Amino acid sequence: METIESVLAQSYKNWELIIVDDGSTDETSELVHKYEQRDQRIRYYAQTKANSCVARNRGLHFAGGQYVKPLDSDDLLAKDALEKQVKTAMVNPDVIVFGSVQRFQTRDGEKILMDVMKKPTQSPNGGYDLLFEYIHSWWLPPIAFLWPRSILEKLQGWDEALYADEDGDLNMRAMLAGHKFMLTPEAWFYYRIGNVKPFKNGEIRDERTLKSRLRVVHKVKQSLELKRSFQQYQKAIAERYFHIGWGYIYFKSPLVRLCFKRFRRYYDCRCLKCLYTVYVQRSMLVVKVWGYLSEFKRRLMEKFPCQIQL
Repeated sequence: METIESVLAQSYKNWELIIVDDGSTDETSELVHKYEQRDQRIRYYAQTKANSCVARNRGLHFAGGQYVKPLDSDDLLAKDALEKQVKTAMVNPDVIVFGSVQRFQTRDGEKILMDVMKKPTQSPNGGYDLLFEYIHSWWLPPIAFLWPRSILEKLQGWDEALYADEDGDLNMRAMLAGHKFMLTPEAWFYYRIGNVKPFKNGEIRDERTLKSRLRVVHKVKQSLELKRSFQQYQKAIAERYFHIGWGYIYFKSPLVRLCFKRFRRYYDCRCLKCLYTVYVQRSMLVVKVWGYLSEFKRRLMEKFPCQIQL
């Protein structure tokens, strides 16, 4: 409930908090109902288990404000974060505003601040090529962004077919549609990592999420080809395929090999191709060796269950 408390503590008061419960099985509904009774700006809706995109689109449907900020249930806002972003948005009404993000963990009940998430790199003319940054690998969590509702509606919200990279997809679709982004570095948000999320970096790696990530990069590639801008971003697309394939290198799927094949096709550099080939072949060898060791350990544990620990 820390996220709700951080919203209640905002210096900017003209907000509404739409909470969409995506099929939780704990005491979430009872806890949130107490907040509903305490503050009429908080509204709670439950749905059967779907995914975060369905939940966010439903929240967008119920929201009545001019601006929308997606929140995850374990992230926090600085007390003046909304105030600073709204001020910028009111002066620039057709711009998507994003702020600064710092990672944190909770250990023994104490919040430990960690690294500040990288900001986009400025081009020589002082602007940002956010599309290149996003395609390549740059990312900020959804809490950083304040969206004009009108832009979200034009984009038809989040792609409900996605189970991973849904926020990157939304941001890149906005960029490809010509919408502008503006950084408000003084607005701070805090992204929880580690002990709360059940997987490394909060990510689940399976066939469904792999297909989602490939769907996103394929949509971007198609849009760039239609705009005749693919060559400008070709190497970034190639590296995106490489990052996806490398992230699933331990996952047995022909889609992983597809990622590396597309990397080789789009990254036109023989030396790098050779380097990539060696890199992947060694990695595949590591996967095989690790698989043999894991099987060896399993068999030993079956034979000597209380005596062997590797």
